[in-house]
Amino acid sequence: MNTELFERAAGAGAQLLRVDKRLHAGDRDSHAGALLLTFDVGRILVTADPARGALVATQVQSSESIPPGMVDASEDEPWWRLLGAPLAAARSTPDATRFELHFRMGEGRSRAAVLRLDAARVLASLRDAA
Repeated sequence: MNTELFERAAGAGAQLLRVDKRLHAGDRDSHAGALLLTFDVGRILVTADPARGALVATQVQSSESIPPGMVDASEDEPWWRLLGAPLAAARSTPDATRFELHFRMGEGRSRAAVLRLDAARVLASLRDAA
């Protein structure tokens, strides 16, 4: 997964403004075929690449580049808890099957959105970060 995109966003203190997801038949709330994270500095699309066994992040330059079938996920877990929070750091496993986005929540607290490859889907969860 391309951590450089998230690292640049974190360096800019980018705030998460919106999250969209592409669903496939049978997907649960925490699963998606793709996630589009919109920050105040740009958009990053996270997709599962089962052939490579990895997650892939790409920058979305324009509205025309957004994949079809995306729906608003801002009210879903874990995203509604993170909207408006600035991205502070990002980490990836060496095999790019797991990615952590750390957000500053105020009062010295932070939370991490954990994205991981789950078959051909992106699974998102939330945890308190140290």
